[in-house]
Amino acid sequence: MRRGEKSGLFVGAFLQVPRGVRRNGPLSAVALPDPDAAQRSLHSPKRTIETDVCVVGGGVVGVAHALAARRRGLGVVLLEQEARAHGASVRHSGHLFFTALAGAGTDAGPLAARELWLELARRAGTPAGTDGTIILAHSREELEVMQAVAGEHPGRARMLTRREATTLLPAAGERITGALFGLMDLLVDPRTITAALTRLLAKDAQARVEFRAHVHALGGGVVEAGPLSVRAGNVIVCPGAYDHGLLAALPAGEELVSETVQMLRLAGLRRLGPAITTGIALLEHPVFANAPGAEALRARLELEHPAAVEHGVAPLLAPLAGGGLIVSQARSGGRGRAPFRAERLDALLLEATRALLGCDLEVRERWTLRVLRDPADSGAEQDFHIRAPESGVRVVRALSQRALALCHWQAEKTLGELLDAPAPARPPVPPVLTVTDLRAHADAFRSRPGRSV
Repeated sequence: MRRGEKSGLFVGAFLQVPRGVRRNGPLSAVALPDPDAAQRSLHSPKRTIETDVCVVGGGVVGVAHALAARRRGLGVVLLEQEARAHGASVRHSGHLFFTALAGAGTDAGPLAARELWLELARRAGTPAGTDGTIILAHSREELEVMQAVAGEHPGRARMLTRREATTLLPAAGERITGALFGLMDLLVDPRTITAALTRLLAKDAQARVEFRAHVHALGGGVVEAGPLSVRAGNVIVCPGAYDHGLLAALPAGEELVSETVQMLRLAGLRRLGPAITTGIALLEHPVFANAPGAEALRARLELEHPAAVEHGVAPLLAPLAGGGLIVSQARSGGRGRAPFRAERLDALLLEATRALLGCDLEVRERWTLRVLRDPADSGAEQDFHIRAPESGVRVVRALSQRALALCHWQAEKTLGELLDAPAPARPPVPPVLTVTDLRAHADAFRSRPGRSV
């Protein structure tokens, strides 16, 4: 079964990857060309461009909003302050967990988001894997929570018997009591998907992509980024959890806190098929955490696995197309930006993964993912934090790893709200400063050949 093919239940095995196979990890940064570097010096002449929508922030959420603007026939300029993708857009697992969004309002949002992902990934030349997710149950309490969710959404998830589940993972068979099969979940390659979507955008004649564009002022429909001035009818700022300089140009908003999630890449394993996770992951998502029987499940897990529950050690095994697995997640601290990894949490994550796979594990990469959280949202039910510091401006920040699955749908909502609102007056453009030949970098985010490690 190859990624991109539709399937039912996958019954597969883990195989050794032959030596010499080149592997690229999720932090294999993608080099970005900067053909206009000479013009970016202090002596560069001022450049001004007029457009319908200016998106500040070139991560996956920002690119999603730029693509949404083009679907509406609007001209768009995308400004990214860095020369390469380095934040959450390349650090995530690539798992689009639509099963965990079953209770997010109506079904229309998640289903529309899934269709947008499938279409855009296909057009970008990186088809999404459609083999779904297997959530393994190890207790009666986990089964009850899974059955409640599957019963509410029979077309999107179904239960697997113990025999089906143990056939999938023989090493964990003695402890498995059943499983939930998420039929709608997708997998994308976290190392390349943002780059591919940016290339897709940059090939559009009505889109402009500018890298190393450090925004230092924003207001009145004008975005200033060094020698470049963008005048736009609407501005969408998508700073993410790593880009704090973008917010300095805006009025202060509600304070968000950040948490650090530890992740791993394992080598020596090659598997096609669904992502795998366990019942502890149910506590991380409101659709499960609010289901009937969730309180009893939490009580049991806190009794049997107190450290795992406290730190959110819920192994998610996401296969990479080129071999290996991304394993997440373990929260390594509360608020703030912890500068150090907690080796104890990596050990817990590896122990849980080893119990599932029943084989020795080789860690090739370790990294952290910073996620934002709204302290006022105690139930962690929000996936995005959105505010409007002034007319015609929206600030959009992801608050959960589920936001990756919803980002294209959220982009449609953001554009719809902006266009329905009264458009701000656009300042006149001085003709002497107008530049109409701003280059669209068609080779944006071009990948460099990977290096075996």
